[in-house]
Amino acid sequence: MRHGMVPSLPVLAVSAATTPRETRLLSTLGRIGCDVAKAEPQAPVLFLIGRVAGMYPEITALDAALCEGVGMAAYA
Repeated sequence: MRHGMVPSLPVLAVSAATTPRETRLLSTLGRIGCDVAKAEPQAPVLFLIGRVAGMYPEITALDAALCEGVGMAAYA
C-alpha cells in the first residue's frame, strides 16, 4: 500500500494448494494480515493479489455448475 496499492485490493490466500487440505481465504490487502493471523492457514500459503483474486466467488460458482462439485469447488 505504501507504493500505491489500495487497501480494498482483493487478495486470495491459498493454503496447501492442490492437496485435499487446500483452503482458501478471500480478503483485501488492508485486512489480509489480520485475517490470515486469525485463520492460521497451513503452510505453504500462496497469495494472489489483484482483480483476479476478486473473481474467486464467480469462478467457484461456475466450476461447481460445470463440474457438478468435482472440480475446484470440492476443495472450497
